[in-house]
Amino acid sequence: MPGRPSPTLPEDLLLLCAEPETGLVRLPRYFDRALAGAVLAEFALCGAIVLQGEQVTEVRPLAMGDPVADRLLGQLVEDVRVGVPGLHQVRLAGHGGERPAPRGRFAAARRAMFDAAAQVRPPWRLEEWVTWPRFHAVGRHYLQALHARGLLTDTRRRTLGVLPRTGWRTTVPDHAARTAAQVAQAIQSHGPGPAVTRGLRLAALAGAADLTGRIFPGTRNGDMRSRVEHLARTDLIAVAVSKAIESDLRRASGPD
Repeated sequence: MPGRPSPTLPEDLLLLCAEPETGLVRLPRYFDRALAGAVLAEFALCGAIVLQGEQVTEVRPLAMGDPVADRLLGQLVEDVRVGVPGLHQVRLAGHGGERPAPRGRFAAARRAMFDAAAQVRPPWRLEEWVTWPRFHAVGRHYLQALHARGLLTDTRRRTLGVLPRTGWRTTVPDHAARTAAQVAQAIQSHGPGPAVTRGLRLAALAGAADLTGRIFPGTRNGDMRSRVEHLARTDLIAVAVSKAIESDLRRASGPD
């Protein structure tokens, strides 16, 4: 895409949802969970968060260059600063224990309440980060961001002839083919590097989002699909996405 910055992981993942024949974007059920995982993966690749196993152990406020990710990182930083329960083992790089002094009696009491609650709550696992409430409607935000960048066009139509609805169509129909080349190169690479790490993470997230067949369709790509599915079972963020989606499906099906 000459003249445009490269897509981020969540943008790459969302563009894979475009149907090959029509270019229309069809998001899988619970796709916001996969996008949330992609945002966390982008944070990690850019150094905005530090992962140790299934936990986020450090948050670093920085500019990502992606308006949606920048806003989410800012909200995460603010949540850490006010001591939201569950985040007590996450610290800000370079800020130590410094926090803005609360103003007023009620603000101080609220801060003390959050701090006390945070001390008794276990740190969040990646699955809980994927379901972080700030990720609500992340899919809608990225659709709008991709439209603003010219990577999607919007189409207005009515459902059942009455309810207005916005559809989306890709302007980069070769995205899946280029992603397949990127992922294949990463999988077959024998050395580390940012491009390899990004390609492997994208592959794992695509597997967790059930988009493997979109990247590697047909019987001739069976081996590559198997490799992507293996990555989805071993990458910690992709595993967290799969667990979150499974939990959503169980809740939707109701009690046994």
